[in-house]
Amino acid sequence: MLIETTAGELRLALDKVKPAIRFGRSSIPILGCVLLADGGVTATDLDHEIMVKFAAMRFDGRVAIPFRPLSRLVRALPADTDIRLQDTERAKGRKSTDYGVYVTFTGGRYWLPSMPAEDFPEITPAGTWIKCKAPENFLQALDACQPFISTEETRYYLNGVCFTKHPDGRDVVVATDGHRMIAHDLAHGIKGDLILPRFVITSLLGLPTPTQIYRTDTRLELHMPGARLRTKLIDATYPDWPRVIPEIPDEAPEIRFNPRKMRAVLNRMEIGLSKYGECVDVCADPTGQTVVITAKTQDAEECSERLDGATAVNWSKMSHGLASFNSRYLKEICRTHIQSDEIILTAAGSGSPSRIGPQTGKMLTVLMPMRGGNGLGTQALMALSPASNDPATDQKEVA
Repeated sequence: MLIETTAGELRLALDKVKPAIRFGRSSIPILGCVLLADGGVTATDLDHEIMVKFAAMRFDGRVAIPFRPLSRLVRALPADTDIRLQDTERAKGRKSTDYGVYVTFTGGRYWLPSMPAEDFPEITPAGTWIKCKAPENFLQALDACQPFISTEETRYYLNGVCFTKHPDGRDVVVATDGHRMIAHDLAHGIKGDLILPRFVITSLLGLPTPTQIYRTDTRLELHMPGARLRTKLIDATYPDWPRVIPEIPDEAPEIRFNPRKMRAVLNRMEIGLSKYGECVDVCADPTGQTVVITAKTQDAEECSERLDGATAVNWSKMSHGLASFNSRYLKEICRTHIQSDEIILTAAGSGSPSRIGPQTGKMLTVLMPMRGGNGLGTQALMALSPASNDPATDQKEVA
C-alpha cells in the first residue's frame, strides 16, 4: 500500500467522515478505523457509511487505520505538507499487532497500527434499488427540520425526518418531537414513506449537496460530488402528522412579528434571569398595537419586554388575553423563519396548537402551547406601551 497526498487533503476528508466513527470502547475495534481505498476514505458505524474522495499524487492498495491517531497527526501538520502512507515488512507479520503503516513527511516518520482492509465492514445493498434525482434545496430542508427531530428513545420512529406527501399531494419532509412540528416542501420524488435517521442528517449537512438518491425498502444511498453516503432507514410507520395541523377558524387570534426581534427578546430574557424558566407568555393590549413577552422564575424574578413592530388581531379571544409557549422551541421556530421579515402566530385558542410562519412559504411549523399565566401581562402592557415612555410615567408605574 502506498498513498501520497497532503496533510490538508487527508484532514478535510477525515473531518467529513468523522460523524460515522464509533468512538469509545467497542466490541468491534475496527469501527474506530477508517478505510483508505479506491482514492478515498470510508468510515462506518454499521448504521451508516460515509466515503469521501481526496486528491492524491499516488493511491495504491488498501488499508484500515485507527481514526484518532491519523486525524491528530495530519491536523498537527501544515496543510501543504506532503505526506506518504506506506506499509512495510513489519506489517507482514502474523500477529495482529504487527499490522502497521508508516506515515512519513520531511523530517518526520510515524508508525501507526493498522488492521486488514478485508476486515472492514460494508453496508451492502439489499433489495431492488430505485433511483431518483435529489432536489437542489435538499440540505436546506433537512437543516430546517433538524431541530424538530425527537431524541426520545421510546418513540424511536420520531428520531428522524419522514419523506412523505402532504394531504394535497405535495412532496414534503416532516419532523416532530411531539411538542413542535415542521412540514417542509421538498420535491424529493420518493414513492412511499421513509424515515431518515437523525444522525445521518448531521453527516449530510457536512457533505456536498446530493445529486442522486437510491433507495430500497431498508436502505438509502446518496451520491454527491466526491462523496457517497449509505444508511439504514428507521423501520417503522410515521404517525399521522396531518392530524396535528390545527384548523384555524375565520377571525382567529393572531400576532404578526419579526422573527429576528423575537429571538433577540428571548435571548435577553434567558441571559437576564438567573434561573430562567422556559415558559414565556405572549400578551397584547385590546388595540393590538402593543405586544409584550413576559417570564418569571421560581425565585420570583420577573422579566418583561415589548416586542417592537408586532401587532395583534382578535387577541382578546385568547384566555386571559395571553398564550404561553416553551421559549426554546419558539426561538428555534424563529430561527427557521429567520429570512422572513414577518411571520404570523395564529391559533384557535390558548390551549390549541399554534401555526407559526410567513403568509406564504415552503415551511409549515406548529407549536404546542404550555400552561402559563405568570400574572405579569396586564402590568407589563401598561408599563411598556409606547405612551409610557415618559420618565415621569415610568416612575409612577414602578411606584
